[in-house]
Amino acid sequence: GAAFELDSSLLFSSYSGVPHTAESPTHQVAESEVRMNQVATMILSARPWSFFLSLASTMTGSVIAFNQGIFHLDRFLLVVFASVILHAGMNLLNDYFDFRHGVDKPNVATAQYRPHPLVEGTMSPRQIMAGVIVCYSIAGLIALYLATMVGWSFGIVVIVGAFVSYFYTGEPFNFKRRALGEVTMFLAAGPFMIGGSYFVQTGSWANILPVILVSIPVGMWWSLILAANNLKDIETDRQNPGRTVASSLGRRGGVIFFAVLAGIVYGGALVDILLGVMPVWAAAVFVTLPRMIALIRIFLTAETVPANADPMVGQVQVLYSTILLAAFLLNRFVPLNLSL
Repeated sequence: GAAFELDSSLLFSSYSGVPHTAESPTHQVAESEVRMNQVATMILSARPWSFFLSLASTMTGSVIAFNQGIFHLDRFLLVVFASVILHAGMNLLNDYFDFRHGVDKPNVATAQYRPHPLVEGTMSPRQIMAGVIVCYSIAGLIALYLATMVGWSFGIVVIVGAFVSYFYTGEPFNFKRRALGEVTMFLAAGPFMIGGSYFVQTGSWANILPVILVSIPVGMWWSLILAANNLKDIETDRQNPGRTVASSLGRRGGVIFFAVLAGIVYGGALVDILLGVMPVWAAAVFVTLPRMIALIRIFLTAETVPANADPMVGQVQVLYSTILLAAFLLNRFVPLNLSL
């Protein structure tokens, strides 16, 4: 009982500074409501709407294995859950470091469209860091268990993922402030995460090259959403140490960079279809291209880049990735691949 109270107070304490005494039922109910509100706030702070990025990466690797006739449901559920909980921890950690570095303030675009308890003062950095530790610990334990099942080479994937997620905004590397955020997140969430989830299913790296080719357009969505986020934050990022690609290039250059990444997403899919590593059914992802072109125009011509630019791109990513996953599933039963 005492241990549970200590842990929960670290995450959800009210910092009243008043010694604990016998509490009335009414006070206990009020305290319970406060903690429930803080749980809800922390969940929202983890940005659950962004989790489909992790789901898309891990499910893509798994569905490629399924397309080859290999699928383990228990491993699939574990790797999907671990990727989502790690993503939640990374998002909380990103808020923690950006707040401590003075990047996130009440006037920044990010704080305008989503809860930011550190900026709002509804939670302390200590509480957010406790949430980070919980998320990383759970993901680490699952990864350790999977490594005992499929082989310790899976540990390399886990180490890279943990390294990039921590040092995306953590010191001393802080990839985001060195204009390396898009590159590092692509590598971690593309080839490593998709390749790793494929390996969890198959237990082999033997046929990894086609998986890596598929991971390029899928993983590039992470970079695309980060690029949109940095576009809207150009002015605030220029007021802080370091540079993002967008703050270095300016709005027009940043939009061109964004368009190049979008070209890789769609051009990569076309190349993969022609090479036969993606099924012909995957051509359906191009129904999302007009929306992407419309977003590029908005980012370039609107008076300001929308404060919710990254969720706008994320909506397109959800549709694109859902179609792609469905294409691989369909191909398992109705094979249709080109072979050039």
